[in-house]
Amino acid sequence: MIKNSILIVDDVPMILQFISAMLANQGYQVHLATDGKMALKFADETLPDLILLDIHMPGMDGYETCERLKANEKTRDIPVIFVSALDDTFDKVKAFSIGGVDYITKPFEIKEVLVRIKTHLSLRNLQKRLEEKNKQLEAYARQLEELQQERLYLLNQAYERFVPHQLLELLGKKSVVDINLGDQIEREMTILFSDIRGFTSISEKMTPQDNFDFINTYVGQMEPIIHQHKGIIDKYIGDAIMALFPYGADDAVNSAIAMLKKLGRYNQILQTAGLPAIKIGIGIHTGTMMLGTIGGQKRMDSTVISDAVNIASRLEDLTKTYGTPLLISEATYLKLSDTLKPNTRLLACERVKGKSKYINIFEVFSTDSQEM
Repeated sequence: MIKNSILIVDDVPMILQFISAMLANQGYQVHLATDGKMALKFADETLPDLILLDIHMPGMDGYETCERLKANEKTRDIPVIFVSALDDTFDKVKAFSIGGVDYITKPFEIKEVLVRIKTHLSLRNLQKRLEEKNKQLEAYARQLEELQQERLYLLNQAYERFVPHQLLELLGKKSVVDINLGDQIEREMTILFSDIRGFTSISEKMTPQDNFDFINTYVGQMEPIIHQHKGIIDKYIGDAIMALFPYGADDAVNSAIAMLKKLGRYNQILQTAGLPAIKIGIGIHTGTMMLGTIGGQKRMDSTVISDAVNIASRLEDLTKTYGTPLLISEATYLKLSDTLKPNTRLLACERVKGKSKYINIFEVFSTDSQEM
């Protein structure tokens, strides 16, 4: 068991020896100082558990010594008991006002002094234990906060595979756990639909496992391209991809062009493996949309609600009719930069299925061969 250390400060050697012997007999570790300057130096270096401090000393008196102890961040919590022959109320009030915890008048009763010292040391030891517990609690709190942050990060990483982080940013959310049913925003975006041509007949020749492997391999080729062009994959519908481009029509069209170029290289791999080459159709439209969450309390999903979605889906379907892989609406064409417009041409004026409105549609032929 570690002994409590006590620093005795007095300029009278006889008193130092007497108090020192008295405390040593009680098992305390005793240190001596004959003036305030020596006391301050020793306290700063060793941090005793308690200080017995005389008031009248040459040079620096006990009051000034106590004030300096309390001004020092290292020693300010050490309890100071004044021991003095002064018995005036004024002296006692001053001693307590500058930070003393007790005042013993000389001559003193030994038993009383020992009881007071023991009481203040018990309080000091309790304070130390509380401080240590507080430090432990603070450390635990930091560890818990770090674990919570790590858990939230891992949770977000996992959910990003289902809820893109770009969607969180658009909805003004920091984490997927902050999303609530009905959260929504309205803004102009460009929407892209792509679909594999004749996939039904292709899939009929495959096992269910082969179907999933084929689709996942194909999507694995296209997903990075969409992300590279600041797109958000809203959902996969079988072999179809629905993606949103919130930052401009150029992103969507450049993404579609890159997807078609990637498909050409992917088809070479398929043919080398003895598999049939595939074709895709892409439809793109720009308009105002409501992006948000729908569903119930136990199951919800992000989605886009707008006529623009139907138009983009219809344009993708029309690629079959016109025999071209990439069609865009006039609304998208008007939003394109001048660098992309030269590789487009007005193709037709079509009525959107289920609507009475006609729209102009444009073909993007950037991926056609030079001969075409």
